[in-house]
Amino acid sequence: MSTILVNTLTGTSTAGSIAVTSEGGSATTNLQNGLIKAFATINAYTAITEANNTFNISSTTDDGAGLWDNAYTNNMSADRYSVSHMATGGLDNDSTLRSVMVRSGAHTNSNPTEMLTTGCGFVYRYVNTSSVDEYGYAFCSIQVIGDLA
Repeated sequence: MSTILVNTLTGTSTAGSIAVTSEGGSATTNLQNGLIKAFATINAYTAITEANNTFNISSTTDDGAGLWDNAYTNNMSADRYSVSHMATGGLDNDSTLRSVMVRSGAHTNSNPTEMLTTGCGFVYRYVNTSSVDEYGYAFCSIQVIGDLA
């Protein structure tokens, strides 16, 4: 077995592009495109929302019940990128539907057309037979995939 020790990887034809051969050997993928560019695990059960497990997240702000914003340490290059997320729900027999949705900009914008390159917000919402509202106590994690600036 060989070990390669490096501090920096740079593509030979394009500095920011490194092709990696697929598991089957017949295709290649771009290494940079497949990397997660930011992630955060948020514990909102505490009085102050803190990102306690993060990469490329400089701060997390609690904007009110069920509304959070994460600021990136290094910005994204465009206002359209991919975010995946999950959050805790209720008990196994709980009939309340809970969902996490990415907020494109400030939560006062009811019809956003793009996401922010400087950060990503999310809203944790619940729906049951009698109400719809934001849920202020949740354990959430997000992963961001896209191109850094």
